[in-house]
Amino acid sequence: MNHNIGESVRPSEGNEVNLVRVLMVRVTVFALLVCLCASVVIFYQAKVRIQTNIMQSGNTLVQLLKNEVTRTKGSFQFSLDRLEDISLTSISDIASAMGVCTEVKNIFNQTVIDQCFGDESASPRIISLGLSKLIDINMRSESSLHTSNSGVVVGQLITYPNINHESNKIWQQLSVVFIMTLSILLLNLLIYLPVRKALNPTDEILKTISLLENGDLTARMPKPELRELRRITVGFDHLTSRLECTLAEQRVLAQRLLTVREEERRYLARELHDEFGQLLTAISADSTFLSSRLKSTDPQALPAIVSIKTNTSDIMANLQNLLSQLRPQGLTEFGLKSSLDYLVESWQRRLPDLCIIFEVDGKLDGLDDNTNVTIYRIVQESLTNALKHGKPTKIIISIKKSSDEIDITINDNGCGLNIDETNAGNGVLGMRERVAALGGVFEIIQNKTDGVCVIAKIKLNANTTGQTYG
Repeated sequence: MNHNIGESVRPSEGNEVNLVRVLMVRVTVFALLVCLCASVVIFYQAKVRIQTNIMQSGNTLVQLLKNEVTRTKGSFQFSLDRLEDISLTSISDIASAMGVCTEVKNIFNQTVIDQCFGDESASPRIISLGLSKLIDINMRSESSLHTSNSGVVVGQLITYPNINHESNKIWQQLSVVFIMTLSILLLNLLIYLPVRKALNPTDEILKTISLLENGDLTARMPKPELRELRRITVGFDHLTSRLECTLAEQRVLAQRLLTVREEERRYLARELHDEFGQLLTAISADSTFLSSRLKSTDPQALPAIVSIKTNTSDIMANLQNLLSQLRPQGLTEFGLKSSLDYLVESWQRRLPDLCIIFEVDGKLDGLDDNTNVTIYRIVQESLTNALKHGKPTKIIISIKKSSDEIDITINDNGCGLNIDETNAGNGVLGMRERVAALGGVFEIIQNKTDGVCVIAKIKLNANTTGQTYG
């Protein structure tokens, strides 16, 4: 199983979304926007209310003050000092409801009384400052005071906003808005905590998926309390189990096919060697005998005899090359380590300027025939590809055997390969199939500097410790 498959389907981190965090942020932003909009509406309504009250309060308050202003001293006496002891009790109720301040001046433009009505309790100073910025501080209503019987002007009534009263009224409304906003935020938190707890297993689920992407089909999903997640994880585990069984069956079939193929190759190599080898040897011996006999009796036939002998030698060389392709020479007789030593030495003899370092860590004895042939073919094909395409000057072959795995690494310093084209080749495809049949992992990577690195990891199990099929 290719452990890089998951890389193509894993979403990038930039596209990831934390559902719980997104929901919490959106609800919080919504609550704050509602609070802000409500505050703006409250201030706007306060501005409109103040303007209306000031415009309407002037005439109303003047009418209420007529009776208090109109007082006689004797039968026909009228005094201009009658505003000096005015108390404004006649307008206190309506002025308190409107939340205004009143200033009474006499005919000499002297302030007789200046009094504010309404709720004077303290409110946050920022509200008073904001309200003062919002309304016109010079907003006021001026009306003349005159007696109700004679219409004589005795003074002036000035009405202007009571900022403290309006600020307190705004603060009361804002308090309700703030309480509602805090209630929404608290509700958001109360929803967030259980949802986060219910979705906590998603971290474990993602870890399990990562293990499965890396080829560990034994990993299983957690069992979350949330019913929907539990049904998903149970279904996922069922699919994983089915996949594990299917891959196991495919691996057994691939191993069987590999064994049958190697047995067939071994049989063909033996038959070709025994039958064609003996026949070609006989032809070569007969041609030598005929050459010696016809040398004196029929010299004209000698060229034909020499041609027969030459062709026989070429056929024997081709047969020897075909036999090495069907079955690695000496693998059964001398073992894997000796066969690989011979393979490396043969390349060194052909290319004296090439440096090949062959390292083995651990004993390679006791492996079954499939594993021996797979390792040999990987090294053989990797050397061929490197020398054919990469033109390297140095190749390092490393084989490390542990208790449960064999790691094979072939690293060269050549000019590199086209990985896509190389993966599509029959040689690489054959190596990949062989490794997969043994339950291992195979990959070819381009080095950061130069060259190519071939990596194969073969698991050691009951099928790679001396057992063969058939």
